[in-house]
Amino acid sequence: MANSVVKFYRGLAASYNSITHVGGIYFATDTKKIIMNGTEYGGDSNKKVSNVALNANANGIVITYTDSTSTTLLLGKATVTADGLMSKEDKTKLDSLDLSGYYTKTQVDDAISTAKTELEAADTALEGQITTVTNQLNNKVDKVAGSSLISDTDLNQIRTNKSDIESLQTSVGGKQDELTPGNAVSITEENVIDVKLDPASNEALSKSAEGLKLDLSGVKGSTVKVGVAITGGAEIGADQTVAEGMKALSDSIKTAVAGGITSITSPDNTIKVTDEGTSRGLAVDMSKLVSTSSSIQIGTDGKLDIFWSEIE
Repeated sequence: MANSVVKFYRGLAASYNSITHVGGIYFATDTKKIIMNGTEYGGDSNKKVSNVALNANANGIVITYTDSTSTTLLLGKATVTADGLMSKEDKTKLDSLDLSGYYTKTQVDDAISTAKTELEAADTALEGQITTVTNQLNNKVDKVAGSSLISDTDLNQIRTNKSDIESLQTSVGGKQDELTPGNAVSITEENVIDVKLDPASNEALSKSAEGLKLDLSGVKGSTVKVGVAITGGAEIGADQTVAEGMKALSDSIKTAVAGGITSITSPDNTIKVTDEGTSRGLAVDMSKLVSTSSSIQIGTDGKLDIFWSEIE
């Protein structure tokens, strides 16, 4: 904001122009006159300028003449459209402005420097991304009408395995949503398939990490019965194994022979007399010793054997 709106000019009196020099003070060097806004002051007249000074309020110029008269030229105040002097009220407002909330020049310079560094780093990173995308675009497969974006190698593999893919889609499309447990099969919450065992068969059949395990020593002879007549009532009971039952049968026969056999009877035809005369002998009808529902059966060689059914 300028502090002075009064301009001073000097030159020949003939060079003064009331339009060009309006509002200004013109000193005519040849006539020794002061001209302002077309009015002449001083010169060779009796009224000459004896002094020029600021007025008491410092807002104008006081021109004093030799005849003790004076003229005061006031300088206008600045407006929103014209330059001028600052008023005391404006000066008070200016001095009372609180600039503590504003950044200093140093702070602004530092902020600009930091922002510049960050922008340069971001620009470098962006250039790297642009380079990556450019390289990817350079390796792209251009779309051609009637062609595919899949490479010829992959496309040929799809064509070769088309039937297998269709079969796989059919299989997956008709898949069962979940497994259904059966009478002897259970499915845990972790979708683990397990075989259920009857508690009564635990002694003969058990589960291990390697699979199902059959313990033959646990097979009982509850359904195996030998002839009562020759054994004196000896049976293979439910609490005996086959070996124990056969031992009991042997002991009964030994006891009978030691006491002397006068006759042989076998109501259920378990024991048969073979041949005639002095060549007679005793034979055990193996088919009479076992039940059709027993796990002990007669094998193809005519001997007793143990049979069981595999659990799938």
